[in-house]
Amino acid sequence: MASRRALIGTAVGAAILAIGAASLVSNLGLREFAIDDEYAAGSAIPPYTLSAPEGTPQSLAVTAESFEARLTTPEGGTEATSHEGAAAIEWEHGPSGQSALELESSSAVSVRGTLYSQADPIFLAYDGFVMISGLVIMGFSAGFGRRRPRGF
Repeated sequence: MASRRALIGTAVGAAILAIGAASLVSNLGLREFAIDDEYAAGSAIPPYTLSAPEGTPQSLAVTAESFEARLTTPEGGTEATSHEGAAAIEWEHGPSGQSALELESSSAVSVRGTLYSQADPIFLAYDGFVMISGLVIMGFSAGFGRRRPRGF
């Protein structure tokens, strides 16, 4: 029969392992980001930067009195366009990589749409570390169930 301390440690370790595995599964593949942003006149608009595989469609609807959009694609091309009123900005990723859309306007700007991006690889490493820590906790707990170490 395992001790109470071993059972509690095993349950906590299993819960941490399950949380890490669930997070890993949610970070795989493409993630959809619904954009609904409002920017006041004269405020800085951060660039919309995303990584996506080839053929991923991206679309944003931008509304302002006038604005300039600069799209940098993975193949290294930069396309700058000027718009007045509402405009739909749509593009499809060529090769896999990172694209950035920068908007500049002196009037109020409304940005709506959907962007698809891959999760940052560092999050996959974090999930791996969480799962490893759950396994370590379970291992120590199993050791406590076999015999009681000195000093405890």
